Amino acid sequence: MNDCRAHYPNYSFEFNCQDDVLDCMFWADEMEKAYYAEFGDVISFDATLRTNKYRMSLSLLKTHGKEPTLFLTDQDAAIKQAVENVFPNSKHRLCMWHIMKKVEKKISDDLFMNTDFRKRFSKLVWDINMKPDVFEVKWGLLMKEFNLEDTRWFKDMFTIRDSWIPGYFSDIPMCGLMKTTLMSESMNSFFNTYSESGNLLSNFMMNYDTSIQKQRNTQRELDKASKKASYKMQTPREIELQASKVYTNGWEVYIVQHNNSKSEFKNEFKVEIKAEEKEINCSCEHFKRMSVLCRHAFTIMMRCGVKEIPERYILKRWRKDVISRNYRFSSLQSD
Repeated sequence: MNDCRAHYPNYSFEFNCQDDVLDCMFWADEMEKAYYAEFGDVISFDATLRTNKYRMSLSLLKTHGKEPTLFLTDQDAAIKQAVENVFPNSKHRLCMWHIMKKVEKKISDDLFMNTDFRKRFSKLVWDINMKPDVFEVKWGLLMKEFNLEDTRWFKDMFTIRDSWIPGYFSDIPMCGLMKTTLMSESMNSFFNTYSESGNLLSNFMMNYDTSIQKQRNTQRELDKASKKASYKMQTPREIELQASKVYTNGWEVYIVQHNNSKSEFKNEFKVEIKAEEKEINCSCEHFKRMSVLCRHAFTIMMRCGVKEIPERYILKRWRKDVISRNYRFSSLQSD
């Protein structure tokens, strides 16, 4: 433990030991503490922490010194009680994604296959602009139409509606951005790629430090690109020029509607693009699965005047010259 403090002076460590055995540890580096002090509006908490094989818990109030405005978790009862006890001034919000994943198990198969119900229910609960009184009326009408008024789970979820429905958080900063804990869970997965069970504490810290530095190097590169970038103004107004100078580079977001000729159902996909940096993402995740950009991405690239496929999206395995560039073959003849 002292070795950790000696080798990582930029980290703050809190240890809890029982019978000379490390029971739990919490650490935070100075840069993360500075970020939290500057922002620290929302904490997304991965509640699987208590279910992993190490069963280690953490506390961050002592290190960071202030409560967040919003604490986002799943419906873990122990976490709910801990948030109320340790962060009494923070608003506690439940993860929308975890709640919506439970819907299938709470309704009949026929109702789950009813696209009208699923579409209307999803639109009702995700709408950030819907006022609480309007939500309550529409919820009641939807429950009555599909005979769900006496279903226990829906009654319970309506009772705690102010803990998960977006309209009840409209006065809280960043409420529109943070509605699920998926970000913290993806970070958990990210760090798992740099650590293995059985690692010594010093190995773990070394791997953790490596992963953090890689992230920060990427951030520094993006910061440089953002400061050097120049933009083609869409209007002659000074406010647009000012915005290009003061704000970091952002994604342009488009909704692409994919019409299916064999069905009346229309899929919508969100495409995000940074034309200057030649970056593009689509919610269909076709590139992640197939390593080739999707039709939705190509549609938006052409709309934004991108004339060539960015090199980062042309993987070697699909190139015509991938073999000839790396191998030489001899010609063999036989009778």
